[in-house]
Amino acid sequence: MEALLHLQGDPESTLTPLFLIHAISGLALPYLALGSLSEDSERPVYGISSPTYEYKSYTLPSTLDSLAVEYVNLIRREVQPHGPYLLGGWSMGGMIAERCAAILESQGERVLHVVLIDSSNPATIPPFADANEHNILTSLTFSHVSKGLGIPSPPSLNRNDSDSSISSTSTTDSMDFPQQMGSCTPNSEISSDEDEYQFEDDEDDFDDDDGVSMLEWPARMRKHIFNGLSLIACKNTPSKYGAVKAPVSLIKCAALKSLPPLLSDARRHAVQKLFRDPKSGWRMDQTRTLLIKSTHDHVLDAEHAEELTEALRKVLKTVRC
Repeated sequence: MEALLHLQGDPESTLTPLFLIHAISGLALPYLALGSLSEDSERPVYGISSPTYEYKSYTLPSTLDSLAVEYVNLIRREVQPHGPYLLGGWSMGGMIAERCAAILESQGERVLHVVLIDSSNPATIPPFADANEHNILTSLTFSHVSKGLGIPSPPSLNRNDSDSSISSTSTTDSMDFPQQMGSCTPNSEISSDEDEYQFEDDEDDFDDDDGVSMLEWPARMRKHIFNGLSLIACKNTPSKYGAVKAPVSLIKCAALKSLPPLLSDARRHAVQKLFRDPKSGWRMDQTRTLLIKSTHDHVLDAEHAEELTEALRKVLKTVRC
């Protein structure tokens, strides 16, 4: 599956495209549930999935910054070389989108708006107590996501989850509690530096790479989830790009699903604290919050996708180009 997916709208439109970045599963497919985000269905909307579902040789990034740089380069190379830009994402996708926006601003580009769909500030997410807690929440998250996809779980990967190489062979996207929690397990074998991703140089990096079959998705998804949890908390040092300056809208879910009994009291308290915070831990003064009735993991289900669509349309109406 290609990392960049055209979801809706006219690719030739003069309106600024909206890029929606994947959540912790690494798949942008859940955004297909959205209705038209512009009155005339003109504004182009793209989803970004992890290249792990496209290239067998893909190496998972080691920091949110390096991942964001990679996606900035993908956007600039494939669709939009220069601004202004519109960025957003659900859950982990919003965290990445905020970093992408800050990177683009540091490059002198204009960012019109950033849309966080029930995304918490990763800097406020506590680390896990140990590797076992990391593995438990990786398994819980994968089980939650794979249930919606109707796919079986792969063999346990606990011992090797920290390996970044995923070359072995082996839609909805639900990620309620784990997506808000994070990880502290060191992942020294996952190596990637943002300097490796250059807008001018990486166009042909994967030309000779074999494609990834859907049969390989479960194992790759579990690896992606493990790594994503690491990026959210273990690698949540302040970004060298600083905070985004563009307007930010947080579309926040007003209901909290019951938390699983396996959670520690400390982690349960942290999740509830983030839920009660109107800005979900973000400290950008230009952030405004819009509430929707859904819980986090059901926001793109059929019964809530229309409400989310309307919230996104409301945000985009403030964007004049």
